[in-house]
Amino acid sequence: MATQDLGATVRAMYEAWNAKDMDRCASYAHADARMTNVPFGAKLSFREYIENWARAFPDGKIEVTNLVSQGDSVIGEFTGSGTHTGTLKGPTGDLAPTGRRVEMSFVESYRFRGDKITEGRIYFDAFTFFTQLGVGAPTQAGAATTTQQARH
Repeated sequence: MATQDLGATVRAMYEAWNAKDMDRCASYAHADARMTNVPFGAKLSFREYIENWARAFPDGKIEVTNLVSQGDSVIGEFTGSGTHTGTLKGPTGDLAPTGRRVEMSFVESYRFRGDKITEGRIYFDAFTFFTQLGVGAPTQAGAATTTQQARH
């Protein structure tokens, strides 16, 4: 009996996402698959999850840096990059396009049922993400200036 290479499945799913072929990307998951965005505290259907990121970052690309596969689980580490030119839906509301470029590391963990994704989680540094978008906490230099102004 042949063993399914689930790591190759995740790699193919990322390639489909890079091509913005959402139908092909979604075909790697069960129709009832759910994704949890851990930093946002949000759970979405797999299709809604992939479309949300693709809409917000239409030029977005995923560059796989590491895939680990064991049993029915795959962990993918990747660098995600793109320009925020579309609306990103979040648990506290929509984030309007900032026009800012983001490049950072992400980790996604997937569980499979048979040869398709049944659930997943994404982990990333939300502080870095929002700072790169210009909607996070002030930069170190900005914080230092504010602190110096407060002393005077």
